[in-house]
Amino acid sequence: MGGTHRFHDTANQEAKHRVSLKSNGEKIRVRSDTQTEQDLLRVTQEEIVFETVEGFLNDIDEDTPVTLAQEIAEYNRSSRDLKSDQSVRLTSPLLTDKDVCDEERDHLVHKEVLLSWREVLHMFVHCFPDVAPVQEKAKWGVYQHCSHTALDGKNYHYWGTDNGYPAISRGGVRRRRDMVRVSLGGVHLAEIVCFVKALLPSNNPPDEAVQFVGALVRWLTPHEYAVMQNGSPTCPGPLRHSHNLWAWHRTQVQREAISGYRFGRLPQAHKTWLQPSSKRESLLFASYDVIELQSIGKYANVTHDFCTNGFLESVSWA
Repeated sequence: MGGTHRFHDTANQEAKHRVSLKSNGEKIRVRSDTQTEQDLLRVTQEEIVFETVEGFLNDIDEDTPVTLAQEIAEYNRSSRDLKSDQSVRLTSPLLTDKDVCDEERDHLVHKEVLLSWREVLHMFVHCFPDVAPVQEKAKWGVYQHCSHTALDGKNYHYWGTDNGYPAISRGGVRRRRDMVRVSLGGVHLAEIVCFVKALLPSNNPPDEAVQFVGALVRWLTPHEYAVMQNGSPTCPGPLRHSHNLWAWHRTQVQREAISGYRFGRLPQAHKTWLQPSSKRESLLFASYDVIELQSIGKYANVTHDFCTNGFLESVSWA
């Protein structure tokens, strides 16, 4: 019942290929005694041990003593840097410096973001209440890629795109929409659609204007076939020990932006974005939200399960 699927593990195949090993040049030491995969594993373990010991030896040098005042000042400086705009870098823009007037609120954002501006703004001000009083004067931007420095100091790259991902192309269509874990009173799974930026007016120079950045996500929910164990939707069958089973979350009412009279007010070009009709039907009850970047947890390794029309998540991959 768990279905059949294969995760792309090209690195494992390339690791067994002698030509691939030699093509790495200085990254891997070519040795004559690595005739089998077991020999290669032994050599790799030796390299890890040597590098670890070398790192320990380099860290033995004593640092200059740091006073408590200096340590507090460094902590405050790091906190300010993480909260500043420098912790978020947006690339691959779909729209920049967009004025959203009353007439355009009923229009769809973009052919890759099939939500109306009314929906996006409503969710954005719910996530960032400070934007609500001045949202009429704000400049809006929509981006496909975000480089984010989290509170742990690590840098994360998130993609939400259908054609802007530069690293891979399958059949002429480049696609990478990351599945991520979101912590909101528990652990949830969501797909990143795009990133929305609101640039608020300021009396300061433009480079000091206040901006808010949120991630537009589509929610998933435990599949009806899943078995809940310790708060996780475990996949039934032989994959129950290593995989979770999810499905798209559905709202209780249809989205007005693509149904009813509001759909009739869409420009003809926007209506073609919702073709064929099956695509529109699948989005009528889609559940979206805008969340803060700090709410995003780890990546999720997810593949589509054609047997259940759901999504299999490998919990042993993280």
